[in-house]
Amino acid sequence: MDESATATQQRRLGEYEKQSIYTVLSLRSANGKPRYGDVSQQAQLYGVSTRTIQRVWTKGAEGNGFKTVIPKRRKPSEVAALQDRVSKLPFLQKMDIRTMAEALLIPKTTLHRHFKNGELVRKHSSLKPMLSEDN
Repeated sequence: MDESATATQQRRLGEYEKQSIYTVLSLRSANGKPRYGDVSQQAQLYGVSTRTIQRVWTKGAEGNGFKTVIPKRRKPSEVAALQDRVSKLPFLQKMDIRTMAEALLIPKTTLHRHFKNGELVRKHSSLKPMLSEDN
């Protein structure tokens, strides 16, 4: 990658990085403020903007901590609700993914992802039995 591409990319600081930045700035601070040049030095060291370092300093000064909350994409209740909705479908609407997706009013790709993750189990039709060695 060239330098122009790396300069525009955002970098997320982890909890430990934020704590170490705040610790360094607080140890070098004078009268409750970071010394001149320390903020830009830390920004250059971690590859983030000076505004990000200033934000870390103010959050640390508030004393609320640096917990990074990462939201989960799928909640278990949504999966359980989907499983309940699938179980209530008539047999003919559970024959293939397309008709099941139409009946549930969700995209086929979403339904396929639930099958792939093992949240939903595929059932085979009794009209098309599994092949044996005789066939």
